[in-house]
Amino acid sequence: EVFRDLNFASAVFFNFLVSAMVFVGMVFLPALSEGPLGYDATLAGAVMAPRGFATLATMVAIRYVIDRIDHRLLLFAGLVLTAAAFTAISDIMFQHSAAWLAAASAVQGVGVGLLFTPLSTLAYATLDAPLRADAAGVYGLLRQLGSATGVAVMTAVLHARNRTDLLDLLGGPTSPGDSVPAGLADMATLRAYADCFRSMALAALVVTPGILLFRIHRVDRAASTPG
Repeated sequence: EVFRDLNFASAVFFNFLVSAMVFVGMVFLPALSEGPLGYDATLAGAVMAPRGFATLATMVAIRYVIDRIDHRLLLFAGLVLTAAAFTAISDIMFQHSAAWLAAASAVQGVGVGLLFTPLSTLAYATLDAPLRADAAGVYGLLRQLGSATGVAVMTAVLHARNRTDLLDLLGGPTSPGDSVPAGLADMATLRAYADCFRSMALAALVVTPGILLFRIHRVDRAASTPG
C-alpha cells in the first residue's frame, strides 16, 4: 500500500541506489588505497576521513536551508557531485597523490550529505500518517538491501574487469603456472577499479532525470489519524 504513494516509491528507488553507491565507495576506497596504490593503513584512513567530515558538515548545514530550497534541486546537486567524485576517483593513477583521492572523497561526502535528508523528507511527506510506521520499515530494509546488492554486484564487476584488463595488458591468455609481473597485476587492478567507479558515475547521471517524479507539495495528514 505504501508504494501507491509516488513520492515514497520514488524515494525508495533512489534510497536503494544511493545506498548501493555509498556503501560500494566505503568498501572500494580503502581496498584501492591499500591495494594497487600501495598506501599504508594510516594514509588510507586519512584519504577516507574527508568523506565523513564532509557528509557530517553538509547534513548539519542542510537543516537550515532544506525548507527554503526545492528538494529536487538538492537531489540534483547531490547526484551530480557524487558522479563528479566517482569520475575523479576513476581518473586516479599511480602518479596522483593521496590528496587527489582525499579531495574526491570529500566531494563525494558533500554529495551524500545532500541526498539522504531530502530523500527521507520526500519519502514521508505525502504518506497517510497510519502508513508511516510500515513505510519506515520498508525504507530501512531497502537501504540495507541496496548496500548489500551494490557491493555484491560491483565486486563481481571488479573481478570480471580485472581479469579482462589483465589479459589485455598481457596480450592474451597465459598458460597455467605462468607468473604475472606485479606491476602489470597492479595496473590491471587499478584499471578495474577505475571501470567500476566510472560505471557508478554513469549510473548516478542516468537516474538523475528521475527526480522529476517527485511532487513537492507537503500534505501532512497526521490530523486525520483516528483518535
